Amino acid sequence: MKTALVCTNLGYGWRGLERFTLELFETVQNELSITLFGSRLNGRANAVSLPCLKYDKLLRVFKGRTRDNYYFNQLSYACSFIPYVALHSYDLIHYSEPAMGNFLFHAKRTLRLKYKTLFTNWGFYGDLCLRPDHVQEITLPAYEKTIASGISPKRVTFLPYGLKAEGFRISVEQDILREQYNIPKDKVVILSVAAL
Repeated sequence: MKTALVCTNLGYGWRGLERFTLELFETVQNELSITLFGSRLNGRANAVSLPCLKYDKLLRVFKGRTRDNYYFNQLSYACSFIPYVALHSYDLIHYSEPAMGNFLFHAKRTLRLKYKTLFTNWGFYGDLCLRPDHVQEITLPAYEKTIASGISPKRVTFLPYGLKAEGFRISVEQDILREQYNIPKDKVVILSVAAL
């Protein structure tokens, strides 16, 4: 099976999507016939860099809202990616970006392409989960919500991120960390690793 693993801003950005996509590729590249797709992959083996408009640069001039910028960023990437995939006959396309899924869905129907799609969902519902052939949910509540929305359980898998989870382990005792950062022992600590 010939697989395409796509993340439009891989090489430009380093958010959770880019990190997950690269770690997934590094984990399975020797076991599968897989090609990594991004924007700037700097000569990496089994990887293809395709052009796109960066959502935080030029597009900001034309549109004011980041969500719109991100949509046009994915649209510009899809204009390069979909012809490449059609020309090279990929069997499976794995993606995590919702607009890319819409473009793949419409291209598959319009151009009568044969690929299957796998969407790693990080918080979207509705049509975005109906259109892919299979959905990977990364949290149990999201999995339950997707199943409750009427999507067949055969088309949804609950599988959290965590390919290199050992990188998040700490060797320092919790009490020592609380003391080091002046955090009282009776206080709850909430950490966010997302862009807020």
